[in-house]
Amino acid sequence: MDEEVKKPDTPARRHADTPADSAARSESAPYHRARVRARRAAWLRTWLGMVLAPTLAVLVCLLARHANHRAYFATDPETRLSPRLAAALETLPGPLEATAFMPSAHPAFLPASRLMRAVVAASPNNPVTFAHTDPVRDLTAAAALFKEGAPENSLILKTPLAQTAIPADNFFEEPTAPGARGKLFVGDRVLADALRGLDRPPERPLYWLTGHGEGSPEDYTPAGFSDIARELRRNGHPSRPLNLLATPAIPADAAALVIAAPRRAFAPEELALVADHLDRGGRLLYFAHETPLPANEDFLQKWGLQLTPFHASGTRTLNGEELLVLAYPPHPATQSLAGSATLFASPRVIQPLEQTRAALLAVAHADWGSQNRAARSFNPQADLPGPVAFIMTAELGGDAEPGLGLGNTRVVVAGGPLFASNLFLQRGATANIELCLNLCAWLTGAPILASAETRASLPLRLNLNRDGWLLLALLTAGAIPALPLVFLAFRRLRP
Repeated sequence: MDEEVKKPDTPARRHADTPADSAARSESAPYHRARVRARRAAWLRTWLGMVLAPTLAVLVCLLARHANHRAYFATDPETRLSPRLAAALETLPGPLEATAFMPSAHPAFLPASRLMRAVVAASPNNPVTFAHTDPVRDLTAAAALFKEGAPENSLILKTPLAQTAIPADNFFEEPTAPGARGKLFVGDRVLADALRGLDRPPERPLYWLTGHGEGSPEDYTPAGFSDIARELRRNGHPSRPLNLLATPAIPADAAALVIAAPRRAFAPEELALVADHLDRGGRLLYFAHETPLPANEDFLQKWGLQLTPFHASGTRTLNGEELLVLAYPPHPATQSLAGSATLFASPRVIQPLEQTRAALLAVAHADWGSQNRAARSFNPQADLPGPVAFIMTAELGGDAEPGLGLGNTRVVVAGGPLFASNLFLQRGATANIELCLNLCAWLTGAPILASAETRASLPLRLNLNRDGWLLLALLTAGAIPALPLVFLAFRRLRP
């Protein structure tokens, strides 16, 4: 028999599979294949998510861009009404009957009906009823409303003492954000103003002087005052133009005279009419122009106020150009501004005069007064040390006996007009709106709303322009896909 050839002893032979090893590997093969498939599926899901995430983000941003609406959020979890509307309901002179006199297909019907149902639910002590009358289908009820003079497409409010109708179009506003589409429902605020007007005295207009380059309440540009004029109109003070050269006197029904940053000097006869108006207990709101005009401003010295060439400056600013005010002196117009921030654009400093019989109060002040509007640091050699005031009020005759027939003169002087202009209000400076309304309320003697009553009805808005929406889309489309990558890198790199 041939001798069996002995194979060399190699590591591969020493570790040759035994029957037990082969059996174990055959049993673990399905598990190994399952792990491979799971790993591949995880990678597939990751890459699929990276592809779908930016697509979803872009679609969401496009949808948000298309529906760029202001949203009014409920501040009362029980009634879902703003404190301003709730306060208006508490002061109703009696039961309220509300009727939506419009077709159910009208764009204002559904949101107005929801709002009125919330009002009904929130008014158990003062009964409120709500009904709907379609001018096409409910002919009998529509004929009765037409006989009473009710206009079609309106919300009719009726109490035992008064009746008013809110046109359905008033429930909507054009968006102020650049590039925004669609109209915004502002029914909560409009309804609150209408309810307050049921027991409000007749409207008293604000007369805005014209003819000298002043700002106009009918100007819808950024430098105009159309936004604040709309808010004042809702509070019972419509705006009317007034040319002093074409009138023998300031109208007797004027709640106040508004002079908004005149660029040219007044004629002597015009200044005489303004002085006579104040001497008879009139009210004046004066916005100073950034360039001093002594011919227009010297008459304010009689009331203890002197406008200076210094501009209010401070360390608190947003972008180096605007003045940010967070604290306010004690004044009725600023009691509701605690915790609020108002914006101003380098207003001029106002100094009180010592020899005056008027009671002077500062409304807003800054850290110092600077001759250079762009300076953001105090120069002790050239600047005016602070604190310095740039909005002040003066009152004379407030202690007079009612029987004497003398009215108390009130004057509000602001060192600049931009804080009340469309430029700042459309940028979301809602505290500026509150300050303007409070100043006019103090000026005219109207009640000053509490902080919750005013701010709860103001809209929350992103106020983004085209570039802002594009940046939001890019950030969203980049941030969402980055999340799985960050998670995967963390899993790979952790020890």
